[in-house]
Amino acid sequence: MRKNIILIFTLAFLFCTPCISEECHYDLYFDFNFDCRVDFFDFAQFAGVWLLDCNLDPNDPNCIPMDIDGDGYDVSADCNDDDPNIYPGASELCDGLDNDCDYSIDEDFNLMGDNNNCGYCGNVCPSGYVCESGECVAVPIITDFVFIIDAGSSMGPEIEAVKNGLSALIAEVQSQGVDARYSIVLFGGAPELVLDWTSDSSSVITTFNTISVTGAVPGFQEDHTLNPEASFEAVRIVLSSAVNNTLIRTNVGGSGPLVFREDAQKAIILITDENSDQPYYASNRYSGQTTMEPPNPFPTSPADGWVIELVVTANALINNDASIYLVINHNDAPSAYQFGHPYMQIQDADFSNFDATATLNQLIANGYSGCLQAKLLQAEKTARVINILDIADPGVAENFLILTVE
Repeated sequence: MRKNIILIFTLAFLFCTPCISEECHYDLYFDFNFDCRVDFFDFAQFAGVWLLDCNLDPNDPNCIPMDIDGDGYDVSADCNDDDPNIYPGASELCDGLDNDCDYSIDEDFNLMGDNNNCGYCGNVCPSGYVCESGECVAVPIITDFVFIIDAGSSMGPEIEAVKNGLSALIAEVQSQGVDARYSIVLFGGAPELVLDWTSDSSSVITTFNTISVTGAVPGFQEDHTLNPEASFEAVRIVLSSAVNNTLIRTNVGGSGPLVFREDAQKAIILITDENSDQPYYASNRYSGQTTMEPPNPFPTSPADGWVIELVVTANALINNDASIYLVINHNDAPSAYQFGHPYMQIQDADFSNFDATATLNQLIANGYSGCLQAKLLQAEKTARVINILDIADPGVAENFLILTVE
């Protein structure tokens, strides 16, 4: 019907147009044939185009595709000619739109596993989380724990509290979903590995409960009631940073040093009620370390062998990016000057909210600037000190080691 109307109007215009002989000297709206009047013939000419609907018949030769948004693609190819950022071949963005006009939306993005678009576009998983099945889930923290425990006879009054405190720690680590491995080294005489790497928390607790501070346990440990009780040497051997890195393996088998996982945090928990003695192996001693016990007062000269050993131990921890937690008896002089002072720690009563900077300033202000903890804190590494008598107190398991597993 529409085409018939167009034909009628067009024919009328064609037949009547030759009748127009006057030249129009006026500009008249809707005078499409310029005869100075608006009449049926103007309408007929206008209707020929006005009655076309390019949305219904886009292939009509009178319908010329336009590039409205100026992106180089007209409406015949552009799936959204109102947006210059949408056209064939455009980069697909994660925005819920078909940016490249391929009739797919966000096809270049895996919303089930993209940390920057997890579940929906723009949902970024925070640090420590990964996108799994469209949800941000916490990534297990990978940590290798080494317990270096003084098994000398002087530990008799504290050993049960130590065992209980460490067992509580294992339970706390497990509750936080940490991807943890554990090993246990005893010292007093030659350092001995009594538990090689394991993720079995029950075997760790069993090992704690088997430790003896009164002598050897056949098939489990050698006699560690012997001197020296060389804490610093044990730390360096665990990190394979001593001259002699021999680690006794009589009861666990195997050979060689402890090997940490490459992607694991290293956490060393050193437990002793003594100062750090002269190294057991002669090749691990430094010039001037000629007595079993360290001098008291503890020397401060950088050239002194005892100071050199302390600095070398600190550097071993720093270079291995290891955290250390020192459970000590500060009353056994000069322990506080070797390790750090438990009552110079700036933290809450339950051991939470440890302030490393304030603790370092406190140590320096009270004459402990040369201790192991101060060296680590100056290097912005984790080092904490606690009184061995507090090891089983509430809050220790939850808060003392929190910097490692958070």
